[in-house]
Parts: sequence; structure tokens; C-alpha cells
Amino acid sequence: MGRMLPDITRRPHLPILLGVTSLALFAISFWLLYKAGCAGDTKGGSYGDPLVALSVEGAALPLFVLAVVGAISLVASLTLSLRYRVALIVAFVLVATPALWLTGLRVESWGLRTCFSA
Repeated sequence: MGRMLPDITRRPHLPILLGVTSLALFAISFWLLYKAGCAGDTKGGSYGDPLVALSVEGAALPLFVLAVVGAISLVASLTLSLRYRVALIVAFVLVATPALWLTGLRVESWGLRTCFSA
């Protein structure tokens, strides 16, 4: 009889890999936002170089989006019923993603205050 193909539907380490990757991407994104705050004030332009800060923010955005996609993929890969996975994904998109976005803004302002304090 021929070789049997591996069962690709069962990957027990996939949720762990997706979770660790998503957390790492969120951490790198927040670190870049902190560095953007240290580079300059993008809102008022009164501190540092706002163009450098905007470019660092631009580098952080794709990482944030990839982290969100990774978190959604993590939930989708769980062995829960479809109803619960959809509910968790909707809750993540509607609650956690805006909360994480606002946390990123807070991290950026923290970097601004830390690096430009008198």
C-alpha cells in the first residue's frame, strides 16, 4: 500500500506558535510606538522630528495588523465549536483590537513624556 499522507488538520502546536508570534508582534509594535514617541511629537510637532516619528509609526502599523491577524488565526485554530470561535473573533475585533490600538497610543505618549521631560 502507498504512503499515507500526514493529517494536516491536527496540529497541536499551531495555537501556541500563533499565540507566541502574535504576542511578539504586539511587543515589537509597541516598542516601535515608544520609539516614535521618543523621535518626536506627531500631534503638535513641538518636540523632536515629527517626520521621523511618523515613519516609525508607519513601521509599527503593519506589525500591529499582523499581530491582530495572528490572534484571530489563533482563535480560529482552537478546537471549539464554530459558534464560540466566531463569537470570540467578533469580540476580539470589536473590543480587544481598539483597546490594543489605544494602548499603543498610550505607549507612544509615554515615550514622548519620557524622552522629552525637562
